[in-house]
Amino acid sequence: MCLTLSPGSRVREKTELIQKAKLVHRSAWRVNSGTEQKTNTLDKKFKVFYLKMKGDYFQYLAEVICGDDWKQTIDNSQRAYQKAFDINKKEM
Repeated sequence: MCLTLSPGSRVREKTELIQKAKLVHRSAWRVNSGTEQKTNTLDKKFKVFYLKMKGDYFQYLAEVICGDDWKQTIDNSQRAYQKAFDINKKEM
């Protein structure tokens, strides 16, 4: 469902939400990248955390996107959550 704000407010809200989501995504990526070479349980927890944050990013983005991009964004979110779940279930 798209936001029901005035056009100016909607653009500002969408821009702000996207900026915040990108910041979270970059932060999670840095955490994951810094531990990617290790193979212990802590690294797997970071990987699961990163994938959950990635799923959250796409979930929040889907709240403000309309049209064809909405479905792709939902799919990206679900894939990230599923991968995090699979890693958690299989390796931890």
